[in-house]
Formats: sequence, C-alpha cells, structure tokens
Amino acid sequence: MSSIRIGYITILLLSVLIIVMAGYYMYIGSDKSSSLYGASQLIIQADTIPVLSPHEHNVDNSVFDVGHHTVISKQITVEEDVWVTGFEFVLKNAPQEVLHHAGIYMPDRPNRICPNALYGEEIYPVSSETNTPIVFPESYGIFLAKGTQLAAEFMYHNPLPPFGAGEIYKDVSAAIIMSIQKKDSTVVKKSLEYYRIHLDDVPCPGAAREEAFTVPAGAENFVKKSNAGNESDPSRYTFLRSGRIVHSHVHLHPWEGGGKLDVFLNDESITSFVPVRTSSDPWDWDTPHQQAPIRVKAGDVLSISATYSNPGPVPIRGAMGMFGFYFIPDDE
Repeated sequence: MSSIRIGYITILLLSVLIIVMAGYYMYIGSDKSSSLYGASQLIIQADTIPVLSPHEHNVDNSVFDVGHHTVISKQITVEEDVWVTGFEFVLKNAPQEVLHHAGIYMPDRPNRICPNALYGEEIYPVSSETNTPIVFPESYGIFLAKGTQLAAEFMYHNPLPPFGAGEIYKDVSAAIIMSIQKKDSTVVKKSLEYYRIHLDDVPCPGAAREEAFTVPAGAENFVKKSNAGNESDPSRYTFLRSGRIVHSHVHLHPWEGGGKLDVFLNDESITSFVPVRTSSDPWDWDTPHQQAPIRVKAGDVLSISATYSNPGPVPIRGAMGMFGFYFIPDDE
C-alpha cells in the first residue's frame, strides 16, 4: 500500500473521529436533555446560572426568602432497568458552600414522609456540609425501572459575610452523577428505600415546602423535638417492616447555630451527628455520613431532635434539622 494511500486513510479516520467526538460533546452540552447516559453513569443536571450574585442573609431570614436561587432540572425518563449503586454531586465555578441543597426525586410518586409534598419521592439529597459521595455496599442498590421519571432540584445560597463569602460567581453549574448497573440476570441486588424525616414548625407544608423552624432570641442549647402526639409529624417515622438502616446523613445549619442532631429509636438515643469546622471560614462545615447499620423492627418509631444556640437579639428563622437514611427491609 502506497504511503499516499496510507496517509489518505489516516486523514479520513481522524476526520471521522473528530466528527464523532464533536457530536458527542455537542450532545452533552445540549439544552435538549438534562441527562447523560454512559457505560456506568446517569447524570442529571440543570441549566447554568450565568451570574450567581451574593445576597444579604441575617438570622431572621430563611433560605426560602427572595434572593436564593432554585433551579429545577428538566424531567427525564430512565431508558432501561438499572440499579443505582452510588451518587456524587459536582459543582463547577463556585465553592461548595454556595450549595444549600440539591436532590433527585420521582415527581410522579408521593413523598414517603409528606405525601402532599410537590417534590415527590426522593432518592438522594445533598447539602454543602454533607457533600460526600455515596457508594452502596455491593449487594445493595436503588432499582429504577425502565420508564421511571426523574427530576432534580438545586438551591444555591450565596450570602454575604458572616454566613458566606459573598463573592460573585459566573457560569455556575451543578450535576448529580448516579453510578448505575444494568439490571440483568448477572446483577442481583437488594433494593434500598430512601426516607428523610425533618423538624418543622408547620408539619408537611406541601407547596410552601419550608421545612424549617424558629430558634428563640438569646437561646442557648435550644432543643427542637418531634411531637409524639402528632401522627403526621414529619420528624417521626413508624416502620411498617423490620429491616436495617444501612446509610444515613443529616442536614443542619451549623453556620447559624446548629450544634448537633440526635436520633432516637422508640425514644431511646441511638446516635448523634455533630458538624465539624473545616476551615477558619465561619460558613465552612462538614457533617460526616454514618454507615454503621441500625436494626429496626416493625412498629419501631424513629425520631430526631436538633440543638441550636442563638446568642443574638432576634430569633433565627429558617433553622433546619433533617435525618435522611437508606433502608433495606428484611423481605428483600
């Protein structure tokens, strides 16, 4: 084969490769879809925020007040039966502290804790102080059948000091990466269920979705507890089946006085989550996940309390205390 012909074939192959790669990158950057399939990943993302401006945030403000940025992804459809084996949250062009929360949910199914909630059944949440990738044990996964509808919510929180850096960030984008395995006869797993209980001044507010409570002015070690007399209290959950909690995490606001979140089983304390400062910045915190299994029986009641301190002269409005967990029933 002549050198001229070899050169021609080489150029042709390189041209085809460039066209294919260009088409691929045009696809992953397209606004036509908010999901991307790879060999072992499903990615859900929302539109980029061109300019994320800072806003004033005091203790008497809530993250649901005007000035915060909420972005909802386009709804997507799962294209084949898959197991989700883990999650990772990725934020570009801004520090993770500007994330208040993000999460994936199934909009056409009722929420497990608040059936009237507009955001449907949740399968994954993340916040700035709990942004740790989740990897499930090999024998577990979240099963998503072909045709399952998914959407994601991203809320950005960019307050001025002392609750945030207050910088201007441009072209801010975020994505949630789901590690997946195709469901077939060689992949056998137990199906996990996700639950998130939370403390609230207004139980299951539905469309309002504030899911927050008030800490009185001048309070030291104020404890917000669940209401045992209210069957619809979203900070309590009664297990219908025996099983195990295999992974759990919490959401507090340590930057505005959230000191710890305690978890109770049948009113007996079983574990606590305490946020840890990760830098000299007053808004930079980490609250580790817990993977130690928790055994529960049918009829057991799980509940939580959150401890806050507020030395200031005005109430903290918008404090939060949430406990999210993945549960595997014994019959799986």
